[in-house]
Amino acid sequence: MAPWQHNGMTALARNALALQLDAVAGALPQLLADYPDPADFWPAFAGMTDVIEDQAGPHAAFVRERIGAMLLHAGVRDPATQA
Repeated sequence: MAPWQHNGMTALARNALALQLDAVAGALPQLLADYPDPADFWPAFAGMTDVIEDQAGPHAAFVRERIGAMLLHAGVRDPATQA
C-alpha cells in the first residue's frame, strides 16, 4: 500500500473524528456564551472533547491539534498549555 493510501477503517475513523470535532467547533461560540467563567467553561468543554480524545487511538495528535486550533481561533487560552 502506498503511503498516500489509507486502510478504510483508519480513514473512516479519522473522518468520524473530524466530524465530531467540527461539531464541537460549531458549538464553541455558544458554549463560551453559556459559560463565560473559565471555571465553568473548561469542564463543559472537556465533557465534549474528552469523549473524542478517548476514541482517537492512532489519531490522537490530529485530535489534539484540531482542539488547539479551534481554541486559538476562538481566542481561548488553554490553561494546561500556560507556563
